[in-house]
Amino acid sequence: CNDKDEKMPEDNKKLLPTPNAKLPTPNAKRAALIVVDIQNDFLIGSMAMPQAKKLVPVINSLKKNVDWTLVALSQDSHPEEHISFLETHADNPAATKSKCIQIGNHLQRLWPTHCVHGTEGEKFYPEMEVDEKDIVVKKGVEKNVDCYS
Repeated sequence: CNDKDEKMPEDNKKLLPTPNAKLPTPNAKRAALIVVDIQNDFLIGSMAMPQAKKLVPVINSLKKNVDWTLVALSQDSHPEEHISFLETHADNPAATKSKCIQIGNHLQRLWPTHCVHGTEGEKFYPEMEVDEKDIVVKKGVEKNVDCYS
């Protein structure tokens, strides 16, 4: 935990696939595609990583062109005043400065309010194709428990 804004390292940007990238062909008879948090707040909202938009055409292509046994989509769905929200701890100067709080035996990283249940920020990014057969796994739904993908 620190008070620096975290940015994607330049080396990581080279790892982002292009929409025309050669798609992998799963060898197994049973293969799953797990798509993590392609939500408005992470692509265009309060915690936006604009480079992540480049993943959406690749995800759509993978979903369309590979016969997956299972497609699972994780989705942050936080209640208001979630324990991981910096704004929840606005009355604690140490927390707002360090962007961390001590909870039990661990440090909790604090984030801007994001993916609040029922908001536009919680919704999947509109250009990502979501099928009715996709399994959606909501996480971070408990006010006092943080969950990471």
